[in-house]
Amino acid sequence: MKNPYYPTALGLYFNYLVHGMGVILMSLNMASLETLWQTNAAGVSIVI
Repeated sequence: MKNPYYPTALGLYFNYLVHGMGVILMSLNMASLETLWQTNAAGVSIVI
């Protein structure tokens, strides 16, 4: 019996994976983003 929600669940998990990778990459580059955006860590954290 095939569950019709499998494609939706797969799409959601893939979305969480991609979003998580983006957040990790941005948090690893917070120091350079502070310089580029001329703000402090709190300003970068709000964007993340």
